[in-house]
Amino acid sequence: MTAVARLSVEVPAYIKQQRHILKTAYVDAVAGTVTALVGVSGAGKTTLMQIMVGTRRCADARVHLDGVFVERPRFASLAPRGVFYMPDFSWLQPSLTVAQHLEAAARRSGGDWRALAAEYSLDGLLGSDTMSLSGGEARIVGLAVALLACRQVLVADEPWRGLDPKTREVVGRALRALVERGVAILVADHDPQSILQVTDRVYSIEAGRTRLVPDFREGPISRWYHAW
Repeated sequence: MTAVARLSVEVPAYIKQQRHILKTAYVDAVAGTVTALVGVSGAGKTTLMQIMVGTRRCADARVHLDGVFVERPRFASLAPRGVFYMPDFSWLQPSLTVAQHLEAAARRSGGDWRALAAEYSLDGLLGSDTMSLSGGEARIVGLAVALLACRQVLVADEPWRGLDPKTREVVGRALRALVERGVAILVADHDPQSILQVTDRVYSIEAGRTRLVPDFREGPISRWYHAW
């Protein structure tokens, strides 16, 4: 069965402050698969993902959603088409409680947000405003929202950052639950063990260039970060 790229981005060049951030960079998210984008800090992972989901503009970029070219991609137009983006900072609304976030997401999908809250041990946080959450709690709430609302593609920037081992396992379980529904997932992170546990494919990025690493499970982890 041929892999279907739900969302892809190709960037011939992206220059900021006279420095090449990206050059000859490509990455995609495949249906029913977790793809990881790995590389050292500053390699261009976040920039490439932001261009992909339309939160950063790049005139030369070519974004395709379900094989169709997206002219002038903007997140406001990609989100209604099933693209869900989790940046590496808390994006939850401080004026809403955890329960209100989950309820709003469930209204789109018809999912059972109370059952999901129980499954991910969020019952004790439902009345809390998101400003009072720890970093790990906010990450789990964000993933619970994604589990309820995400329909086609999830792009997540550093979903395991700063989490304890138990919470990292919960994040991995949530990602695999989405994959089982056929969602295409792209993550960027620095946690090799978590990546190994949940990832099906790996792209490595160095000096703004990317390549697919088909044998990432067979070689040393250092090869992921120094692919060229």
